[in-house]
Amino acid sequence: MSQYLHTWEILLLCAGFSFILWRRLVRSQGLPLPPGPPPHFLLGNLRDFPRDREWLGYAKIGQDYQSDIISLSALGKTVIVLNSHRAVTDLLDSRAKYADRPQIPMINLMGLGNIVTFSQYGPRWRALRKAIHLDMQESVMPKYWSSQETEARRLVARLLAHGDKTLLRDVQHWAAAFLLSGTFGYHLPADTSNDPLLPYMEELLDMVTSGAQTSRFLVNLFPALKYWPEWMPGGSFQAIVRRARELRKLAGDDPFDRVKTEMANGVAHSSYVSRMLSEFEQDSGKGGAAGLENQVDYEELIRANAVTLFGVTTLISFIVAMQMYPKVQTKAREEVLSTLDPMTGQPVPAEIVQLPYLRNLLREVMRWLPALPLGIPHATKEEDEYRGYYIPAQSVIVPNLWALSRERSIYPDPETFNPDRFNDTSLPHDTPFGFGRRRCPGMHLANSNLLIVLAYLLANFEITKATMKTAASLSLA
Repeated sequence: MSQYLHTWEILLLCAGFSFILWRRLVRSQGLPLPPGPPPHFLLGNLRDFPRDREWLGYAKIGQDYQSDIISLSALGKTVIVLNSHRAVTDLLDSRAKYADRPQIPMINLMGLGNIVTFSQYGPRWRALRKAIHLDMQESVMPKYWSSQETEARRLVARLLAHGDKTLLRDVQHWAAAFLLSGTFGYHLPADTSNDPLLPYMEELLDMVTSGAQTSRFLVNLFPALKYWPEWMPGGSFQAIVRRARELRKLAGDDPFDRVKTEMANGVAHSSYVSRMLSEFEQDSGKGGAAGLENQVDYEELIRANAVTLFGVTTLISFIVAMQMYPKVQTKAREEVLSTLDPMTGQPVPAEIVQLPYLRNLLREVMRWLPALPLGIPHATKEEDEYRGYYIPAQSVIVPNLWALSRERSIYPDPETFNPDRFNDTSLPHDTPFGFGRRRCPGMHLANSNLLIVLAYLLANFEITKATMKTAASLSLA
């Protein structure tokens, strides 16, 4: 964050005014904000926001103040961080007033503020989420198995050809290939060296991930800076915004337009976008299609990228865990081998998704090394009171998923990788997918895709610290 804070001197008067307003607000309510660092004169807590690995910084502040809920305020913005399952359950799962999203200036400047992930709670958001849910509910997952199995098989073939020399690139290819096919009907070639779409997606994803973090860019704390020119000190964020808009067109708008052209010519492959556009066309008499067409474009861009991030990070975490815990790997492989198709010699998806130990292993991977250590922020629609603390309206509420994953009262010995802990079915296991009405509608799709690829890797490779060796008793289909 430091490279974006050297303009703070210019904002002293505004910060001072915000600090005074904050103090008056707290006094007027008669309740304190949640614990946190004492504000500095004029700047509030601007200097106290963690600058790197924010999840660790927020957890440390919670430990320092012996509280699972903390607050920091700066430039008129109050940020509440939740460091326990109790807090996220009480607030994000149970109270409707926490279902909103904050306005995130960097995301808005990128032109992505209206996608369902970041959009404000209301009729438009509900309509979009309903459409996504219908295509991704658990009961329809079997229709995805064939394409998930195809990409898992292609990943195995690439790893056999490349070994671990291009492991990260091969995993990225696996994640993107399925999502591009399912989203746009676009089939990523086996050799992506000349295909720019994958690097476009990855670059945009990095920008969106950092842009959504409250303290990464000063403009997220002081929205008036969105008018700050790029050539002025502290204006470098505008270059990031400009590049993100370019990438949005290249990685989202262009593939979307291609689907529309293919539909008009009657040659479109079945995909989420083509199905949604067809449904909206049928509903156009009710005014639904015209209002939501562009939204599908941008929503599906981020859905693809978000799940790609989740898939890549989770699969790499799985490989790390298998290197470190060979007994877990052996136990999981034995379970997977019981599902092999005698004709193909490969695991059967319908049986894979029912394997209890493999399911627990995936849950433990997601807990042990969370793909997103900080959850996407929520926002309060109105003021609230919780455990004697005052929560102002329009506060930014940040669930610290890393802190939740290390909560010893829930997960004893949290640093140890232990899938058997999830034999206790009461343990929280959907935390990576969000909370309450903002829970990710693609949860079942991500789980199905990951279970299938994990089974394929276990059936075909022994994963060691040095390399990935082919299991000699198995052969590719």
